[in-house]
Amino acid sequence: MTDRSVYDGVGLRLLAAFLITAMSALVREVSGSVELGQIVFWRSAVALLPIAIYMAIRGQFPAALRTRRPRAHLARGIIGAIAMTLSFLSLAHLPVAQAEALGHLGPVLVLPLAALYLGEVLTTHTILAVLLGFAGVLAMLWEGLAAPGQGTMIGVLAGLGFAAATAVSRIQVKALTRTESPATIAFYFAVISALVGLATPAFWLATRGPARHGPAGGRGPAGRPRPYRRDRGDCARPRIHPCAL
Repeated sequence: MTDRSVYDGVGLRLLAAFLITAMSALVREVSGSVELGQIVFWRSAVALLPIAIYMAIRGQFPAALRTRRPRAHLARGIIGAIAMTLSFLSLAHLPVAQAEALGHLGPVLVLPLAALYLGEVLTTHTILAVLLGFAGVLAMLWEGLAAPGQGTMIGVLAGLGFAAATAVSRIQVKALTRTESPATIAFYFAVISALVGLATPAFWLATRGPARHGPAGGRGPAGRPRPYRRDRGDCARPRIHPCAL
């Protein structure tokens, strides 16, 4: 793996972090007036457009829609949809900074999974970097947990579930990038997540405004699988923490 490939992976991870954080702020804004199922649906459905444009720009549309691993995409889509739902639930009950901080526990959980299922070697520097990040997460959460407000525990439990589901999802993404293009992974994730949101009774209630966060959420997932192809799984982990900034 070349240095250029590593730098490209880190740069794409930083871009995805910025876009995902912008989406989180918009989700927090609409969560008080829009049902959770609606947010999941519109975030995923509207995201299909920028993903399709991304495919077309790279000359991959519609060829990238063909896949040899439909079951792997289905499994990743379901786990990803669960992670997204828990993330949005956490954002509905916690400030954006605290919800994002909980999500960054994922890198701690993904390390043993990467070693177990992907055969990656964990260096001392990687382990120390993630542990320092974990300490930073605890520092950010300390004030809120010391004086919890209404719904805080719901948000914290949802955030912990989000971190666990995200760790599993990232291992799935890393495995998929060995044979599938990043655009293909992002596209099928958006389709499955949209169907999950559509299946909720809350979708049929009146909808106002949730489509606003779709484009930001769409470009984030389109850029997110690319670091895992260009970069080692453990190298991509510490780059998640800029979301908290």
